[in-house]
Amino acid sequence: MAIVHFVNYKRGTQSRAAMRGVMCYVMQERKTAWEDGPLVSGINCQPQSVYDDFLNTKFLYHKDGGMMFYHMVQSFPKGAAVDPRQAHEAARRLAEYFDGCEVLVCTHVDWEHIHSHCVINSVNFETGKKLHMAKEQLQELMRRNDMICQEMGLPVFEPTAQQARGMSGAEYHTALKGQSWKLRLMNAIDACMKYATDKDAFVSLMESEGYQVRWESSRKYITYTTPDGLKCRDNKLHEEKYCKEAMEYEFRIRAELVKRKLRRAAKIDGGIEADESAEQCAVANSADDPAHCDPVRSAAGDEQIYGAG
Repeated sequence: MAIVHFVNYKRGTQSRAAMRGVMCYVMQERKTAWEDGPLVSGINCQPQSVYDDFLNTKFLYHKDGGMMFYHMVQSFPKGAAVDPRQAHEAARRLAEYFDGCEVLVCTHVDWEHIHSHCVINSVNFETGKKLHMAKEQLQELMRRNDMICQEMGLPVFEPTAQQARGMSGAEYHTALKGQSWKLRLMNAIDACMKYATDKDAFVSLMESEGYQVRWESSRKYITYTTPDGLKCRDNKLHEEKYCKEAMEYEFRIRAELVKRKLRRAAKIDGGIEADESAEQCAVANSADDPAHCDPVRSAAGDEQIYGAG
């Protein structure tokens, strides 16, 4: 059966922009594309308007703060013959555990193992109560996951695999179509940088793909650990844009662009809707860049890259 885990987000790091970034990341067409169309669906919401659906529920109950969302990943063994549509249905059935909550369900097929991301609104649209995942709820969720997988006849992890650290048995294969593990790491960094609003959001997105990131102010380098336990420092990734200093500079630029748009929106409209629109715009435009930006190019041409007037 599948392994389930929740991506950790540090207290105080979740925001509207972070929530939108995670949604855009998990809904990427190149990750979810399958025969009959993208493996993307919503429970109690529509994928096309999921961000607005989440926010409207929060506004309705005046709970637009604190924990904004939960990010759950359901993973199957690498190399196992899992039909992506079955995996998506298993994730949908598991998402129904969060009764009354809006859940975005996206199944990724770009790795050698199938895995599904579930982004869960922290506010219940029926009761207005905030979702809290205590130990008892987590145990019940795991039991339900096992039951669903057994009913659907889905593959089971080997006992030794479940003792693995990090992603447990759902370790992510480090090569795809002949790419080396280091190139695979660079591709993962690029993908996460396109949707991350800040360092904490970047680290969380990398974790959702099975990577561990050690990024500390007291250390000169960022150290990555792949799902298979291979370690690599940022200065070994061949390009300057992957170095700690360059990435920190990139995030400072993004933060300044968000502030600039918020100030402009406040002058024009002065409303919540204007602020929200500005924040969305800054993140959306940065995500449209084909790779995370060269910080020098960003500083020189941020008007063009991010659409800042």
